[in-house]
Amino acid sequence: MSYHETLTAAQYRCAVCKGEGRECHEVWLYDDANAVATLVQVRILCGGCHQVVHMGRAVKYGNGRAALVHLCKLNGIDPKEGKEIYDRAMAEWKERNKRTWKMDVAKPLLERYPQLALLIESAAVSLKKNPPSQHP
Repeated sequence: MSYHETLTAAQYRCAVCKGEGRECHEVWLYDDANAVATLVQVRILCGGCHQVVHMGRAVKYGNGRAALVHLCKLNGIDPKEGKEIYDRAMAEWKERNKRTWKMDVAKPLLERYPQLALLIESAAVSLKKNPPSQHP
């Protein structure tokens, strides 16, 4: 299935807020005990929801305030609660980023997108050559 087919299947709607979505986001399941990150889903998001999911990157590139506002609006919370969520997520990201992770792709996703098998192969090589990034 291609990016266009994924957009069409999602009816160009964000999986979170149901607004207009055009950005593809990967959903990962982390097995912290075994240091395995498994790609389990791809879904379509709007730009605002995608910034929320990658708030560290949004902050780095000057879009942190907009991402925080969107997070608070989506969840009906105040900015203090939103900042606490962000701080916990960044602490978890920093802790996970200290490790070298194995990468996997869930079987149903591999069946739907067989080309993802290349991701597993290239990740194994890349992780051996390059340590994990220190940037969100």
